[in-house]
Amino acid sequence: MTKLQERAAITVLIILHVVGLIGLNIPRFEGDFVPLIKVNLIFLFCIVLSLHGKWNRAFGYFVGGIFVLGLGVEIIGVRTHAIFGAYEYSDKLGLSILTVPVVIGLNWVTVTYCAGFVARKVDPGQAIRVFSGALLMVGMDALLEPFAIRFDLWQWTGGHPPLRNYAGWFVTALIAQLAYHQLLAKTANPIASRTFFILALFFVGNLLIGRWLV
Repeated sequence: MTKLQERAAITVLIILHVVGLIGLNIPRFEGDFVPLIKVNLIFLFCIVLSLHGKWNRAFGYFVGGIFVLGLGVEIIGVRTHAIFGAYEYSDKLGLSILTVPVVIGLNWVTVTYCAGFVARKVDPGQAIRVFSGALLMVGMDALLEPFAIRFDLWQWTGGHPPLRNYAGWFVTALIAQLAYHQLLAKTANPIASRTFFILALFFVGNLLIGRWLV
């Protein structure tokens, strides 16, 4: 991938998220932009993973494994309330398996993958990288929760996620990050780490604007 293509990909991601940030926070257009959230999740999954440096069996194991892990813990979580607490998804994220939207499994893959690339910059030791990556994923979830609740992507009994949610996320993220660093530790992707920060800034922006609007 050339530097020009790399810059183009990042520019597209920034523009899409800035437009989304504006559209979701103008009441007149909110109803038009909320259905596009699921489209954006699919787009992120496709564009980030399409730029993965080496498509091989390990990459396939990672993508398939994290998709199954993420979707599986969400299905168990929704049906038993034992992992994350009591919550349920709305129909705004599209096609579901046992009431959990398929794009949630894709999102687990994307967040695990991008957080893994960021964590690789932290420390050369694998244990620290796995721990750091899991913390980054929990941090992303903490930013995502107010966004999801505000736009009715899912709702919690009691209105807010319990501490158990973040504990469940951390344990699951540790497993996901271990898989990433075992299978993909030496592969390249020119936009993965920057995509993580674009997402984080998007959710922070929505959180700040949402509080200002209230």
